[in-house]
Amino acid sequence: MPRKKLIRHFEPRYGVSREMVDLEATYVAREYADYLMCSIRDLGRKLQDLRGQWREADQTVEALVANLPERESLAFQCLLVRDLFLVLELYASCVKTSQQGLHPSPVLSATPPSAPSAKVLPFSEWLFEPTG
Repeated sequence: MPRKKLIRHFEPRYGVSREMVDLEATYVAREYADYLMCSIRDLGRKLQDLRGQWREADQTVEALVANLPERESLAFQCLLVRDLFLVLELYASCVKTSQQGLHPSPVLSATPPSAPSAKVLPFSEWLFEPTG
């Protein structure tokens, strides 16, 4: 039986608190639980489709923003990076909550690993190539 659709929203324009991110993470956790009902093969296909959609949208936005005057381009990039930052914070909160459910008292190292590992997600640190 499908879940009831609930309205999720926080307004970055007026600031987003940690409590708002954590609350939104509960909604993401519900979607995560829905995805866990899928087979590994189905999840792999879904991820492949989503990555294709991501690449297409990224190329479109990058081309559109590149044609804007510098001030408008920078303003748009500020909005985009802010929103992507909030999404990353949201998913970090969701993953932390999920891990706490699996491991009640995780031990986190204060020092980063010595060798950088390959990123799981196919995104670079720059949505747009920085101009010198």
